[in-house]
Amino acid sequence: IMYIELPVCIYMFFILGTKMIPFFGFVTVFFWFIGNGARLPLVYVILDIICVLLLFYPVLKRHKKITQIFVTLLFVIIFLNILSVARKSGKNISSDSNTFVQGLYYYLGGSMINMGDKLGIVSVHNSLWGAASVYGLALPFSNLISFSIVGNADYLFNMIQNSVISISSMSDQPYNFGTTGFLYLFADGKITGVIIISIILGLLSQFVYEKFIILNNLKYYVLYVFVMEGIMMFVLTDMLSGV
Repeated sequence: IMYIELPVCIYMFFILGTKMIPFFGFVTVFFWFIGNGARLPLVYVILDIICVLLLFYPVLKRHKKITQIFVTLLFVIIFLNILSVARKSGKNISSDSNTFVQGLYYYLGGSMINMGDKLGIVSVHNSLWGAASVYGLALPFSNLISFSIVGNADYLFNMIQNSVISISSMSDQPYNFGTTGFLYLFADGKITGVIIISIILGLLSQFVYEKFIILNNLKYYVLYVFVMEGIMMFVLTDMLSGV
């Protein structure tokens, strides 16, 4: 619900000028962050605001809301850093992940290093023929109906996620957050899977973008934001199993 709620709230706040529903939406995200410490939903807030700025720039400029958006972005980023430091203060952790910005940097760099380390594990297994990319969707149903290919994906990704690496020769900090989406595409069909599934995802993204440009409505704005979130998550981990 939150993934759908966020772009709707951003759209209503900046484009429609509605205040009450976006307020409760932001409160939901705040308690999500407080409850489990997940910072990515707050990254989605930033991404949603950027999407509004890019897609509705003439409207926002006409209503003199550009400054409001930049101030909001700055506030959210500063707020994230303060919360990240406060949440981790007093804990025995390495200093390189104390702030939100530093943590995001390690997510990006660590995912590439982790993928390079795990490619060898995936290479010796047979292709999963799409089960890796839709793993997050298929796994709940595999508890009701046994799918051997999903079971193979479950085994493979448990092994990948439980195996930690060091993301820097200067530090022994363990890392197993993400491996970039290309590892999942490679698991699905090796190099052919990377090429074919990437093309399919690109065509789907283009379709949604063109629909939004033509219809310019809330539904396709939300779908467009999903595409943007998916591309961002693809840099870190698998987009289809996540967003």
